[in-house]
Formats: sequence, structure tokens, C-alpha cells
Amino acid sequence: ILALDIALPCNTQDWFETLPPELAEQIEVTMYCGHFFCHVLHQEYLVKKGRDCAALKRRLLALLEARGARYPAEHNVGHLYAAAPELERHYRQLDPTNAFNPGIGQLTRRHRWQEDCCATHAGDAIAAAAKTPRAETSRTS
Repeated sequence: ILALDIALPCNTQDWFETLPPELAEQIEVTMYCGHFFCHVLHQEYLVKKGRDCAALKRRLLALLEARGARYPAEHNVGHLYAAAPELERHYRQLDPTNAFNPGIGQLTRRHRWQEDCCATHAGDAIAAAAKTPRAETSRTS
């Protein structure tokens, strides 16, 4: 099952999806449900055996983007989807040390949002920071 959680623009009148034949032929069954008054839909596809689910997902998401849809809509980006720029700004402001949920939104896992030099070293800065004693903060009254 390939499950998508999407939000259509609030002015969308055509809610029903019409897939191109080359995509439709890869899907055994489609299932749709959602929260219609807020335009959030759960679109699930039972993909035929032997088909490339990852490639199909990329194509489906591209079609949704062309319709102005946002995803994920209800369950946040997690580590599976890239964070939109405004969400990345929110994460950086909320967590300046990148300690709460490093890597969320496919962003860096490095301490203080440092960029990764390469895939091999992704996350090394978080591990190093975890071993370093935290500076004591003084309280003033």
C-alpha cells in the first residue's frame, strides 16, 4: 500500500483524481477518504506486485504538486518528506541547537544546524555534541 496524506488548495473544486494511464495501470485499487471541509485527503493505492513503489510515489507527488497540493497534510513531514522553507525556519527558531528531532524534514542532523559535508559524515556533529559537557548557565535575579 502506498499511502499519501495531502491537502488540496482551499479553492479546489475538482477533488477527484484522474491518473494518467501509465500510472493507473500500476495500481490494483485506489482508496480515498478524508476531512473534506478542510480539503485533507488520505489517498491510498494498492500497488500491483512487482511495480516500483518509490518511482510511482514520486510521479504521484509530482502530479499533486502540479495541482497545488501540499503534503503531508495532517501528519507532518517526519523524516520522509522535505520541510518547506517556512517550516524549516520554524524548526530552526524553535530548536536552535537541533537537539529535539535532528533530521526532521530531511534537514541536517548536525548540531546547531551545521551543514553535512557528505552523506558519510551526516550526524557526526550531533554525536560529538552529545559527548561534550554542556556549559552551565548562570541565573540572574
